[in-house]
Amino acid sequence: MHSLNKHVLSHMVYKVLLLFIIITLLEVYIASFWTNITSVHWIRGKKQKWSSIRQRQSSYGPYLSDPVIISPEIQAELNRRLLNATDEKIILIYISGFGVEDRKWVDKKKCGNCEITYDRKLINDERTGAVVFHYDRLGVLNVPWKRNPRHLYVLWTMESTLTMLAIGNLQVKFMEYFKFNATLTYRRDSDFQAQYGNSDTVASIIKTNNLTLKEIYKRKKKVAVAVVSDCDYTPGAVVRLKQLKELSDYGFGLECYGSCFGGKIFTDKPFTGFDGFISEYKFYFSFENSYHCRDYITEKFFVNGLKSLAVPVVWGPRIEEYMAVSPPGSFIHADSFASLKELADYIKYLDKNETAYLEYFRWLYMDPKDLPQYGKTSDWCQLCRAMHGINIDELYNPLYNESKIPIFTNGVAPRTVDDTIDWLYGREYTECVDPFWDLNWDSRLI
Repeated sequence: MHSLNKHVLSHMVYKVLLLFIIITLLEVYIASFWTNITSVHWIRGKKQKWSSIRQRQSSYGPYLSDPVIISPEIQAELNRRLLNATDEKIILIYISGFGVEDRKWVDKKKCGNCEITYDRKLINDERTGAVVFHYDRLGVLNVPWKRNPRHLYVLWTMESTLTMLAIGNLQVKFMEYFKFNATLTYRRDSDFQAQYGNSDTVASIIKTNNLTLKEIYKRKKKVAVAVVSDCDYTPGAVVRLKQLKELSDYGFGLECYGSCFGGKIFTDKPFTGFDGFISEYKFYFSFENSYHCRDYITEKFFVNGLKSLAVPVVWGPRIEEYMAVSPPGSFIHADSFASLKELADYIKYLDKNETAYLEYFRWLYMDPKDLPQYGKTSDWCQLCRAMHGINIDELYNPLYNESKIPIFTNGVAPRTVDDTIDWLYGREYTECVDPFWDLNWDSRLI
């Protein structure tokens, strides 16, 4: 009997292994077939489309929008709808960001009642209204085989459009053939904006600050610091590293840390004491890894700079885009100077001039209600509101069209992204993506 059971068990193990091998080979075949199909299409027709997109990019300038004023009547309607947004809606993150399934939640009073989950079994739950796909693992084998027309399919990315081309070319290909209803990105023209920092971030800094200008200045022990670990993932990262090395040669006291600078460790407590260490410096060099990529402003600015009470010296997005989300007079933009030498000379001047330096902290004492985009919700809260027919945050979208999406709807407002590639790159600046083509990285796309 024991021998028979052992034989049956061995046979079952053999069948499981055989089934696993067959499934694996099938996945490889499908993936290879899909890649070949998309490659053929791109070789024959998509290069012409990219050429058209590149020609149109130069026609788009910075988004300009007037301050949003919410009338008492609209505010009252918003309050009423939020009070009634009690039916639970499910936001299913079908593909998590780089495989990380961190807990996400929303304030029910501010956003409505939503559960945010990674449980794919809930895709058939009648409460599910949005299915979110992070771009990094998009592919034919990692999306639902059957689509529910009631679901909003949402493209999610926090990487710049240039980075997506540089390290996610297969995923960008797939976007040609997979239809999305909405976008969840850092850009202000997204359906739902997922920001690295916002007016709430800045308002919190203002409300918790109890230091005078003199007290802030007394805390400053050093001049400037930069922490960089992405050296060459994108053309912008290569330029950034070159610029920081040049700036450090001008002798104004720029200290550079991170793997790009010999692995020098800035602090052994990166999650508990990072901003505290930065606060000893007068300036934090918040240089992004992408140049003039629309709205790509990360935590380097909001957290490492503003929250640490170190004046951010920025490079990456255009100055108009920083102004659209930043407290006035809070940063120094490298593009404002004819050369890095001029920028270095200005830092030297501020280092020796206390009065001029402290002008960059006047925003700490402003009324938070005067901040750009004050009152706007973002990312998961904004998406949850939309599940309850509350689209008021669309007013902050510089391309908002009320005739397509009213600020209040009965149920989820219909949305569609007509062409994902065109949305991502047709509105992008040429300076953002040109390095990709100039270095012949576009060969990866075919």
